[in-house]
Amino acid sequence: MEDEITQPLKCLAKVIDKVKTSNTFRLISSYTLVIGNLLNGTSSKGFQLDYLTKLRDVKDTQTKKSLLHHIVRNILEGDVVMEDMAKEFEDFGIVSRTNIDELQSSLGKMEDECKRSMGYLKIVAKYEEDTHQMINVFLVDATKRILNMQKLLQLVLRKYSNFLSW
Repeated sequence: MEDEITQPLKCLAKVIDKVKTSNTFRLISSYTLVIGNLLNGTSSKGFQLDYLTKLRDVKDTQTKKSLLHHIVRNILEGDVVMEDMAKEFEDFGIVSRTNIDELQSSLGKMEDECKRSMGYLKIVAKYEEDTHQMINVFLVDATKRILNMQKLLQLVLRKYSNFLSW
């Protein structure tokens, strides 16, 4: 359960860093903006990132090649080295399938369950000292791990918020 929460958060943090530092992403984004402005007769300074997912669906009328094909071809004609974006952004798949609200809910449920278990621990302590000690060690460890996951969630959400402003 812990990995189901922490892995997507770590992937999101990595993806944010990769988007900010990727030369390939920067090139494709800048070419997309230039070509989009040319095709639309505008001089926009930016575009919605979800437009990038549509590049392969937009085709020219003569050769039926995608806009993505033309963008990549233009970049490569400039003797620019492009990284393999599939490898560079492999964590995008995990991030795209992650529902942050569900992660927060799962984390909240884990915290509630841990609190309820602490109540049961008090009852067990009256009858079996060995069991009490074993459960106490487990619950203290679980509490620390839950608190660490909550901190990770806060840090990644802050990083994501800053990224959206970037």
